[in-house]
Parts: sequence; structure tokens; C-alpha cells
Amino acid sequence: MRQVTRGQAIDELREVLLRMADQENSLCRVAAWRGIFCRGFSQWSRPELERRFPQLKRDPGLHRAHLELQANRCQLGHQDIGAGKLPCDVAHEKSSHAPCKGWDEFDERELARFHREICGEAIEVVPDGTRLRDE
Repeated sequence: MRQVTRGQAIDELREVLLRMADQENSLCRVAAWRGIFCRGFSQWSRPELERRFPQLKRDPGLHRAHLELQANRCQLGHQDIGAGKLPCDVAHEKSSHAPCKGWDEFDERELARFHREICGEAIEVVPDGTRLRDE
């Protein structure tokens, strides 16, 4: 099994995930639709989605899909496909009001699982700075 650092695993995931999102659909929306990665917006209950996105218009009569559409618009502001940036990349920046911690949400085991599911390759992820074993 190939061994990669955390940073390398994220780079490889980013490359594939960038092809799934577009100018109208944030990775968070795509992940929710496809049930992949962190499961995007669908990982949160309605109250949690509203808490994480305080800028959403709150109306008990609004359907969940409308809330997710609003949240998608917010996340598109944190995504720049052309520049190779996903919402996960800017989540931890000090100026960000991101709903999650981005890549920092996931440990090495989770990144390895995502890599297997999304990239189709089982890998071992080790912390950055770890000397990789020769294969």
C-alpha cells in the first residue's frame, strides 16, 4: 500500500473533488447530493445548518432544499475552481466565517478512507513531516 503524507493526500483529493464542483455547485452541495466525502450540508440537522450559516434567511416555512441553496451560495464565495480552491481550503483562514474546519476536520484515517472512496486507491496517510517508507 502506498504511503503518503497528509498534505499529499489532501492534494490528491482536491484534484478529484475540484472536477466534481463547478461555478454553481459548491463542493458542500455536491458532497450532500452524492453522499460522499463529509456529506456536505446533509451532515447537519436543520437547526445545526442554520447555526453554522447565521446569514441564512430563517423562515420556518422554507424547505430544507431552499436553506441548502442559500448555504450553497455562501460556500461558492469560498470556492474558486479556477484557482484550485475548495471551501475546505479556506475554512481555517482567520478571516473566514466557515461552517466547519475544512481539512482540519479530518484525521489521517478519515483522509485515507475518503481517498479510497473518491480516488479509488487505498493508501496509508501519515502526518506531514513523517519520513515515508520506501516501497
